[in-house]
Amino acid sequence: LVPGSTPGPYIALSYVWGSVQSFNTKMENLDSVRAPGSFSEGNNEEAFIPKSIRDAMRICIRLDIRYLWVDTLCVVQDDAASKHEEIKRMGGIYAGAYITLAASGGFNVDSGIWGIHIEKEGQGKNFRSRFQSPIANV
Repeated sequence: LVPGSTPGPYIALSYVWGSVQSFNTKMENLDSVRAPGSFSEGNNEEAFIPKSIRDAMRICIRLDIRYLWVDTLCVVQDDAASKHEEIKRMGGIYAGAYITLAASGGFNVDSGIWGIHIEKEGQGKNFRSRFQSPIANV
């Protein structure tokens, strides 16, 4: 994680939280998630990063966009005052994004981004998209 004032384009992810338990930023882990590479594959064994967020991370890599804004990671979930302020800013966060990915077709955050098939290869820096159409077999 980097401060919100860090310059550069970013992608924002909007998704369905659902009932899946996943990692989120809290006061107790804030320092560790701010360490460079804290969400790199294999680097944070305790962090369950759901498929929708992992898909978005890979899309960032493919599009050469360094930053991804995800509420569960970028908003400290157990700091009520900070969380309230961030929620008020969310419209501007989404509006200021280079693109906003909307993973709204799933039941929860682990559903992935609909219509994009991500294959992990090597270090997870490659992806192949296969756009699916509900009328493809007609």
